[in-house]
Amino acid sequence: MPTTRKSADKVMKKRDSRAEDRRARILSAARQLFTQYGFHASGVARIAADSGVKVGQLYRDFACKEDIVAELVRADVVEFLDEPALRAAVEARDFALVRAWIARFLEEDPNDPGSYALFAEMFAEATRNDRVGDIMREVDALVRGNILSALDALAPGEERAARRSELADFILAVGHGVLFRRISDPDVHHAELSRYIGQLIDSELAKIMQDPPVNPTR
Repeated sequence: MPTTRKSADKVMKKRDSRAEDRRARILSAARQLFTQYGFHASGVARIAADSGVKVGQLYRDFACKEDIVAELVRADVVEFLDEPALRAAVEARDFALVRAWIARFLEEDPNDPGSYALFAEMFAEATRNDRVGDIMREVDALVRGNILSALDALAPGEERAARRSELADFILAVGHGVLFRRISDPDVHHAELSRYIGQLIDSELAKIMQDPPVNPTR
């Protein structure tokens, strides 16, 4: 009986491994196609062909293209946000690390220089596709919540909540702007631009931190 159970466990692990590999190939092919040709021009059949997966197998993992988009975007955002690192920095009150975490919204990813093109495509699709729009809004809320957590660690206090909220929106707006600026001018001096914007964010953050708390009883 134990031998039979062990054999069954091995079979299940092998199946799980194959399923994970299949999903990874589908997502990799979809990422390339969405980035190069756009969402509408990349059909399920093409994604299946490029990933070496049969269409029927693809539909076992993803009910529709929008599910593939959701998986791609969420995986990228989870990796980018690195929430455990932010939580550790906040708990340790390591403000330098918290500030460095905020700076990543302006930095270029040297390991994935084309990632901005995929997000630009998803932003555009969000204006036409309700499901993709819901996905992007969900991601936006997650990202904004993490930015607010970082700002709260640097400039705590309920009396500063409104200004932290404004700065969080500013960081998101500027981060999106940098993304589209890189598309409109690929030769833009990204490092200098990021440094300049970072100085603006630091300046606004310093103002929030230095302003004395408001005494509501006065």
